[in-house]
Amino acid sequence: EVRLAGAKAEAPKLMIASVVRKPPIVIAPWLHTLQWQVFRDPQPEFGFCFIANFAKSDPFREESTALLKASGALVMEEEAPSGDYGDAERTRLWMQSSFDRLGRLKNDLLQLTLANKFDGIWLLDSDVFCDPYTLQSLMDTDAPIVSALYWTNWQRKVYDSAEFVHAGPQVWLRHPYILDDARFSEPEFRAALIARRRLRVGGLGACTLINRGAIEKGVSFAKLPDIPQVGGMWDGEDRHFCLRAQRLHVPLFADPWPDVYHAYHPAEYDAIPEQMRALAEWPHAPRPQFGHLVSAKLEPLEPIQDGFG
Repeated sequence: EVRLAGAKAEAPKLMIASVVRKPPIVIAPWLHTLQWQVFRDPQPEFGFCFIANFAKSDPFREESTALLKASGALVMEEEAPSGDYGDAERTRLWMQSSFDRLGRLKNDLLQLTLANKFDGIWLLDSDVFCDPYTLQSLMDTDAPIVSALYWTNWQRKVYDSAEFVHAGPQVWLRHPYILDDARFSEPEFRAALIARRRLRVGGLGACTLINRGAIEKGVSFAKLPDIPQVGGMWDGEDRHFCLRAQRLHVPLFADPWPDVYHAYHPAEYDAIPEQMRALAEWPHAPRPQFGHLVSAKLEPLEPIQDGFG
């Protein structure tokens, strides 16, 4: 049974959950961002549930698991095999078995949400750091499934490389990760997200509020048998979740209002303390100062030649 910590009986009941396999340098501040969430009345009631999915070869396994348990959450442990998941120089490495395992464990969390009569689940990755008003913002969208938007350099720039690397959102319009559709070109979609427009999208994940009705209708991370078996991003459990939601006519939304930092690459872990200070600032300063998170748009005064002409 998931232990609740909260207030009024009439308040909504939400589960905050994650499948976790990160070192303490990430988990400790991440737990703090879950605890600093601020809400209007009536205050929601919460249950916290984490699945510790470490391999025996993970050097941080014991310390990270201890941090999760010390938080007071329900912590379930399932051992992960070594070698099917990890970090490379430029990006994260996944194998089909890791996607399948993650989808199964996330489905366990969805079923736990139903069994404990929660009104919804905030399912987020353990390297996603959210400002104190993120969950309230997601609740305010009043959507069956909504993700807080963040931007990530999915491919890390290699030192001395001339290759251009730019950030992409963790929401998309067409599968497996295409940022245009009949409504938007890719530049228009990016501009709308930067302008913090709440949008209906085709895919999302990693920082998602899912209401009970969507789970009861049948959304899940189970693998769909009829999608392309070509590997890559098509294998990701979030693709199957979003495709199933679309087939069930459950709309998906992106909420760009919260400030979110994604510590995707181990090389970025040293920036976590600075990012935590920036995320904690509320109300946000009306004018940026050094170290603040800002949204910026750069427009060249003259055309720039690139591979697309």
